[in-house]
Order: sequence, then structure tokens, then C-alpha cells
Amino acid sequence: MNSSVDKKKELGLWLKLLLTKHGLRQNKLAAELGVTCQYVSQICVGKTSLPLNHFDRIHKLLLSQGASDDDLKKLSYLYVDSRVSLPDSMQISNDDYYHLLQELKGYVEKERVINACLETAVGTRNYDDAMQAILNTISTYAARQYCYIYRYEPAAVRLMYSWHAPDVPPIKGFELIDLPTPTLWDKTLEAHELINIYDPGETQLVPRDIAELFRRNNFRAVLGTGLWADGRLYGFIILASLKQIRRFSELEERVVLSAARVIQLLTERQTAAERQGRAQAETDALLHGMPFPAFRFGETGELVSLNAAGEQLLGSSAAELCGRDVTDLFGVAPDSPFPVTLNLNGKSCSLSAVRQGEHTFYFCVPAMA
Repeated sequence: MNSSVDKKKELGLWLKLLLTKHGLRQNKLAAELGVTCQYVSQICVGKTSLPLNHFDRIHKLLLSQGASDDDLKKLSYLYVDSRVSLPDSMQISNDDYYHLLQELKGYVEKERVINACLETAVGTRNYDDAMQAILNTISTYAARQYCYIYRYEPAAVRLMYSWHAPDVPPIKGFELIDLPTPTLWDKTLEAHELINIYDPGETQLVPRDIAELFRRNNFRAVLGTGLWADGRLYGFIILASLKQIRRFSELEERVVLSAARVIQLLTERQTAAERQGRAQAETDALLHGMPFPAFRFGETGELVSLNAAGEQLLGSSAAELCGRDVTDLFGVAPDSPFPVTLNLNGKSCSLSAVRQGEHTFYFCVPAMA
């Protein structure tokens, strides 16, 4: 078979002939593709690879101009030949190449849809809803019967989220699985390697208790990868099939890896939000325990919380005061030289400001006589 350069040249020559045959100038093709004439010229001389989306539009354009089925099949043959390295001994026909191209286009479209669905999950505010959306997406498009997300616990793994196809029943016994010591399964995940196995009940890679569950429920193939957050392996996601007669495909592997990356992003975001929530709760508890008026303002300069002494000083409730800014409440600018002496509701007090992270705290103490 010719070199990859020769394959591209052959594709470019045939494309140029078809364009001429159907009265299509290169500048018109460039306009259709939204590219430069130089780009089209380079394709026609074999200096530039032709992306699948551009090939698809060229194919449709030629079809609309009345190109014959044989001419289009040869174009498809040459296109796939320029993208895929296959030995001469395979003797693949034009029809086989044409079907291969259609399958390739189907994979591209499927992956595009999956990525769009995963992006939707990222935009979901509720963590549990996002996890379920991810399972629904990858299971549906990978056409598998079961999908699980597990979290490690001391000497065990706990099922956190699950999905099963409508035509199969949920499987019991997977909620909590004992893992008393680190196994080859754990070591594989820790090495950032995929688990892609057929007949999982008959391999040393699967821990004994998990293998027994797989055998009991007739799982034929399993695909899994580790789930990471803040540099730590905290769980794993697995796809399982009752009907599989082979290992999972490369596309399915990419889908699971993409899902794991999205889950990592969501988990780290959730962990950061929980950490921030705990810190704010601790800060507010300290704030409310102070005997003098204390106020917490957010990054945008609006009052977020205050204690009972602050409400008493300003003569209003927290619900009425929160959302107002420093100037509105105290009549001073945020960049004033603190402390400043104020007269609030007939009381003379000294207002101090302390910046901590994205918040600013203001404290009022009686002014010195």
C-alpha cells in the first residue's frame, strides 16, 4: 500500500477531478466549508489531511450536484485509506470502505452527543442529580445493562449511585462489598489503568467477593476506571453487561474515561463547596458568639450576616439588613482609614474592619471617651 502522503495525494487528485467534472470551483468549495482557497488547494494536492466533518460536507455537496454512487464510493474509499493504515493483504472492497466510513461517522456523532450530555451534567447544580445524569448518559450510549459508582470505605466499597436498563431487573447484593486488603483490582486503579475484562468471574484481577457477585448475576464483561479527587483514589465507576461476547470497545473506554474526568471535576467542586460551607458556618458561629456588634460582608460588598448585637445596634433584623452595603449601613466608604468613630442610633462607637479571604468583617465597640 502507498505511504500516507501518497494516499492523501490520491484522495486530493480524485477530489479535484470530481470538482471539475461537476463544475465546482475550488473557491466555491472553500466558501461552502468556511475555509480559505489555499486550504482547499492543499487538500487537492495532498498536503493537508481532510477532517471528517469537511469530508462529510464535500460528500453532501457532490451528491447534490448529481455525483454517481460509484464516484462517491471511490471518494469514501480513498478518504478512509488516507486516514487508516491497513495492510494490502486485507483486500478491502470499496463497499467495505464505504460502510467503515459510515461507522466512523456514527462513532464521531455518538461521542459528540455523549460529550454534550456530560457537559450538561457539569452545569447541574445538584451533585446527586449530576451523578445520575452521567450514569444515564454513558449507559444509554454504550448500550450496557448496568452502571455503578462505588466509594471506598475502610475494608469495603459502598455503592453510591446505580443505573440499570429498563429491560433488566436491579441487582441486589452490590450495596456494600467487603475488601479487607488491597487487591490487584485496587492496584490497577491506583496505577490509572482501565479494567476491561471478559468473563470477570474467572480472572484474578477481580476480588473474590466481587467475582462471586459477578458469577451469581451472570455478568459477562466489565469495564471500569478509578475515580479521583484532590489526587486521591476514592472510588471507581464500572459498566457491566450480561450479553457481551467481547471486551468493551475503544470508544466505550473513552466514554468511561471522559465520565470519570467529569465526575472528578464535579466531586472536587462539591468538596470545595462543602469545605467553604463548613468554614462559613464556623465563622458565623464565632460571629454570633461575640458580645459586641459584628458584621460579615461578602466579596461584592454586601452584608452577608451579623450577630444579635449588630441587629440591636442598627435597630433592624438580619432579613432587613442583609444585602445592603457598608456605605448604606454606616455612611462610610469601604476604603476609609479604619477605625472610624460613628454615631449610630445615639450611640458613639468605633468601627474597625478586618479583611479575611473574600470577606470583610466589621466590628463596633464603644468609643473611648
